[in-house]
This record gives sequence, structure tokens and C-alpha cells, in this order.
Amino acid sequence: MDEIKCDLMLLTGIFLLKFSVFFSWMSRKNILWIGPIPSVLVSFFIPVIIFGNYFYSIDNVYEVYSYMIFFGGVSFLIGILLGRYIPMISFGLYPTASYISSSQYTNMLRKYVLYLLVISCVGMIISFIIMGFVPMFAADPLNAKFFRGEYHDKYMRIAILYRLSSQLIPILIPISIVLLYKKFNLILSFWVFISLIVLALTLQRVSFASGVLSALMIISAFKGRMYLVVYIFIYILIFIFGSALSAILGIGVNMTGGIDLRAILLGAPDLFDQLTFLRKFLVEKEYTYGMTFWGGLVPGAYQWNPSVYTLHVVNDGADINGLASGGLRLLSPVWGFVSFGYVGVVLVPFFSGIVSSIYVKMIRKYSNDIIKYTIMVTYYNIFIGFFINFYTMSMYSLPNMMFLFFLIYSNNLIMKKKIN
Repeated sequence: MDEIKCDLMLLTGIFLLKFSVFFSWMSRKNILWIGPIPSVLVSFFIPVIIFGNYFYSIDNVYEVYSYMIFFGGVSFLIGILLGRYIPMISFGLYPTASYISSSQYTNMLRKYVLYLLVISCVGMIISFIIMGFVPMFAADPLNAKFFRGEYHDKYMRIAILYRLSSQLIPILIPISIVLLYKKFNLILSFWVFISLIVLALTLQRVSFASGVLSALMIISAFKGRMYLVVYIFIYILIFIFGSALSAILGIGVNMTGGIDLRAILLGAPDLFDQLTFLRKFLVEKEYTYGMTFWGGLVPGAYQWNPSVYTLHVVNDGADINGLASGGLRLLSPVWGFVSFGYVGVVLVPFFSGIVSSIYVKMIRKYSNDIIKYTIMVTYYNIFIGFFINFYTMSMYSLPNMMFLFFLIYSNNLIMKKKIN
């Protein structure tokens, strides 16, 4: 019975952490709860159903983890509900001003998006040339993807250009696709296609897929409930295939018999990773007191960078420079526990829930115009997402904020000059 109790508490907590945002705006256009559906299914639901008994039998870590996630999830839900009654904070980040018509703004937006997309693609191509390799075709694709070993120094020659270009393309793709949905443009569609090829060559599956999936999610939400249901079904299939492919490419799973459940779970090992991390952390139990919150803002392999820190913990402090990994994905209650113990388990998700609820109220006001909505979802996803995930802030979000700020305000300024 205790095992079943742990399973139910864990799944309930995961559900609350991932889907409570729906209660801040119960509409199909509130797409923020849709994104986690496949990962929850593959990374948590299936492993708990299949391996819950095994996890429980090893030691008490699974039980501790289940309690953490459950109470963290409840705290997140309370934050979401409380955030609904907090006055909306205005940052003045509006996609149009009163003196600009929707068509004028869209035309200017299309032009700027195209320019930035071309510049980013060219930047990526130049980066490949200067590095002397393309991750997809490298002798060791996994190390090339994370620029480990022999690929590190080659990457450092052009790291800034590569990073800026690869970060910008994924935020331009959803805007571009929605613009094409409203009005087809051959040149823009060509560069969207080129940008997808460029991202595919990096082997960064999230960057490659996220932009397209986000755009299709928004379009489906605006078209109707049935379209959204079909989208969710296809999204789950794509995620399952992507997880299996990641395992095949990353760890060499033998797939002579076809794609099986083992490959799918190994391609999305969130639960396995978090239990491993927690098991290692509980041995020393040295709290970070929030150092990992801002560690991602420091360039280089800073010891408190969340990715670096998680790898150090699971590898017992050994040298991680040769590891082909971008770090472990931990849920907010775990980050709270790492920083402040059980108090952090409750407080970190609570504040994250409040900011998430405010975020939803901000994008809700643009839900009558698909282009404005896409712009604001993209912008606030980066800007407010930076604070929603305040426990793992990253310096790589800052250039994206700058580029989107330019997209929004350059249109306003230019159109205002023309009118005056």
C-alpha cells in the first residue's frame, strides 16, 4: 500500500506542477498546459506505472521524492490560484501602439522577421565553416552536439556567433509560421525551411521541434477544439519518436526489433535522473542557499551553473569536461530542496506559480489576434519565463529578450515616424 501511495502522490504532484496553469485561464487558448503533456506521459507516468515497485524497493529516496513533488505541486497550485487575484503588472511590452493598424504592423513584422532569420541562418553556416565540423556529420555526433572533447576548442573560436544564431532561430520560427498561416510568402517560407535544416544539423531536437510545434499549437487553439485534440495526439507521437531517436543516437540502443519502450524511456530519463541526483545529494546534503538560482548567469562552466552543478553531484565531483551532457532537468521542488531544504520544496514552486499566473493574465489580453498572441506568447515565454524559472536563470535568455524587444518596438518607432 505504501508503494501505491507513493506512486499516487508522485503522479498527483507532477500533474499539479505541469497542468495547474490551466486553472489561471480555463480556455483552449491557454496553451501553456499543453506543452508538458508528452513529457509527463513518457518521462513520469509510464516509468512510475512500470518501475514504481522497483524504485520503491531500492531505498527510501523514491518515497522522499514523492512527498517533495506532491507538496511542491500543491504549493504551485496555491500560487497559481493566488496569482489570479494579484493586479496585473504592466511592462509596457505591447506589440502595437494605437496609431498603428494591424495590417501595417504585420507587414513590418514580416520584413524584420525575414531579415533576422536570414542573418541567423548565415551566422550558423559561418559557424559550421569556422568550426570545421557539423554535429550531425561529425565522427562522434554526441560529443560534437555538446562540444565536448576535441570539439570544444573548435567551438570556442566562434562560440558567440553560434550561440546567438542558434538561440534566435527557434524564437523566430513560430512567429514566421504564424505569419505564413495568415498570408503565404515564398521567400519567408524558403528561409523557414533553411532554418529548420540548420537546426537539424545541430542535433538539438528541442530547438528544432519547439518552434514548429509552438506555432502549430497556437494555430490549432485558434481554429477550434477538435483541431487542438488532433494536434495533442500528433504531438505525443512526435515526442515518443523523438525520445526513441535520442536514445538510439545517444547511447546506441540496439533497435533491430524496432522502436521499443526501453528506447523511448531512455530518451526521456527525467525521473531516473532526478532519483539518481537526489540519491547522491542526500549523502552529503550540502544546501546551495540559492547559488544555483543565478549561477546560470555567469559565463563558462561556473560551478553553480545548474547544468554543471547537477553533473558534479551525480558524478561525485569528478571532472565533467568530457561528459556529453547538458545537465539534468530537475523539477522546482527539487531545486527548492537543494537550496533551502524542505522549506524550499514549498516556497520555490509557490513563487513560481504566482509568476506563472501573472504571465497567463498578460498573454490573455491578446487572445483575439493570432499574430499579436504569438508575439506575446513568444516574448513573455522568454521574459517572464526567466522569472518563472527563477531557480535556474540562464544568461542565454538575455539575447532573446533583446531581439524580441527589437521586433516589437522597432515597428512602433518606425510607424510613428511615418505618421508624424
